[in-house]
Amino acid sequence: MRWRLSKFGDTLSCCIVAQTFPMLNDSPAVGPAITFWIYAAVSLVSFLFVLAMVPETKGRTLEEIGASWIKH
Repeated sequence: MRWRLSKFGDTLSCCIVAQTFPMLNDSPAVGPAITFWIYAAVSLVSFLFVLAMVPETKGRTLEEIGASWIKH
């Protein structure tokens, strides 16, 4: 089930980029430089979200990782 959500998110992101890039890139008000800065800002926000929300698993066993996801 989780891989389906991941694939859906990936496909949705690609669709959004494919639909918005031509409009932003060809717009005289936005242009190519600002278009890439917009996508860079979205990428930075996504990176910071993952950095803050995904727990570190380095040096932990699968059992420890699984136990950390169980709600008490």
